[in-house]
Amino acid sequence: MFVQWITLNQFDAASLQAVLRSFRHVFPDAEIYVDALHVALVGRAQPAPDRQCLHPQRGTHQQGAVLAWGNFLTLLINFVIIAFVLFLVIRLMNQLVRAEAAKPAAPTKQEELLTEIRDLLKASPK
Repeated sequence: MFVQWITLNQFDAASLQAVLRSFRHVFPDAEIYVDALHVALVGRAQPAPDRQCLHPQRGTHQQGAVLAWGNFLTLLINFVIIAFVLFLVIRLMNQLVRAEAAKPAAPTKQEELLTEIRDLLKASPK
């Protein structure tokens, strides 16, 4: 048995199709499980056992388009958490930059020499 977990944001459509085609070529009875952001590829050397007997027969009632509320809420919560953390990081970086900018700049070599000359002139008697 071979299992491969792939995140969908790592591939463009053409590359993902090539990977799936190659996987199906090597494992003709492969199973592919797709989530909103991930793909799980399961391949076996022998064909998979029949699992129809494990699931009760469902009615033939056809449903229309179904919105996966759980997936939507999970993605929305993940987005809000990531956006909040990113906001905090950017705010902290801005505070550090402001603190760095508020520090007085070190005097240049010329300013140090001029200060030394001024102090010597003040100290000399007239």
